[in-house]
Amino acid sequence: MNTTPMRRTLPRLLAFALSSLVAMVVVELGLRARGPASAFRVWPPGLEAELEPRAEIMSGVSGPALFRVSTLGFRADERPDDVELALLALGGSATECLYLDQEEAWPARLQAELGLLLARRVWVANAGKSGRTTRDHALQLSHLLAQEPRFQRVLLLTGVNDLCAWLAAGGQPAAHRGVDLSRAFDVVPADPALGRGWKPMALWQLLRTLRMRLDGAPLGQDRAGTIYSAWRAQRQGARRWLEELPDAAPALAEFRAVLLELSASATRHGTELVLVTQPALWSADLAPEFEARLWLGGVGDFQHRPGCDYYTTAALARGLALFNAELQTFARAHNLALLDLARALTGDPRCFYDDVHFSEEGARRVASFLAQGLSALEAR
Repeated sequence: MNTTPMRRTLPRLLAFALSSLVAMVVVELGLRARGPASAFRVWPPGLEAELEPRAEIMSGVSGPALFRVSTLGFRADERPDDVELALLALGGSATECLYLDQEEAWPARLQAELGLLLARRVWVANAGKSGRTTRDHALQLSHLLAQEPRFQRVLLLTGVNDLCAWLAAGGQPAAHRGVDLSRAFDVVPADPALGRGWKPMALWQLLRTLRMRLDGAPLGQDRAGTIYSAWRAQRQGARRWLEELPDAAPALAEFRAVLLELSASATRHGTELVLVTQPALWSADLAPEFEARLWLGGVGDFQHRPGCDYYTTAALARGLALFNAELQTFARAHNLALLDLARALTGDPRCFYDDVHFSEEGARRVASFLAQGLSALEAR
């Protein structure tokens, strides 16, 4: 057997592997010097996508809608050097405003409107992300407030994802997941103490961002929003309609405990936490044409499996009212500011294209309501 070709090839393969490894190390060090993986980022910095929401699916929304992420990982403008009031907006998809254009999302509108009211340079960092619960927000806040940039106030719009997760789990309180950084952040610093493997590498983060830009669905939902039609059809084909809510005491106790974590993080970093109640289209007497917009409120894996049980609109309205009442009680007990957005918008079909997501008109009204409330807080 002639082993001469193998003897000649093996050194070349080893040299190629070594040079590739050196190149990866050089690229990694160069990327880290730029800082993209030196801090926690909710979204991959530089991510940009254009969506084309269909008006017949999303009433009150017109495309195209640009979604752009800043170098700090927020759906926001870059932080101005001369900013006088910096706000962090935490929440789920109702804060994210995925299918609204960059400047139509309520955090961007709030930035403009509050700046005019105060005659000051305001910056609002939108950290909203679909499906995130109050526990995810607590994890986000503890890390975001410990790094630059600094924020004077944090707006927390939360409750509906906790409600839906509780109902989907059959009325059981959400299990304590512990430190789940992969849900809270798309970019995590490469720190062995965090218990992360190779994913935090800056090179991996860069490749992931490029893939997200190219794969046609960078934000987890399709560009036109056609998935909503499937979700609505599954709700309309419910196996059974549930009117009575499970015992809410354990879920509300968990909610209260996580709010306490959020409040402690804000206090520790000298930041004011402002709670915002969650509005929804749900009401006990919702007209059939607006019922057709709904898709939330299922039990089990209702987004992926047809034939699930669903809670009625009246039951969902009562459930969300419980979480909003808990927010109000917590705010009073801990002397926190609370802006009752639910009271201002709930049940108004002009403000929602589905259960809880805001139309363009809804985002305008959210921004106006919050700007007035924050202006009053600043005046104090």
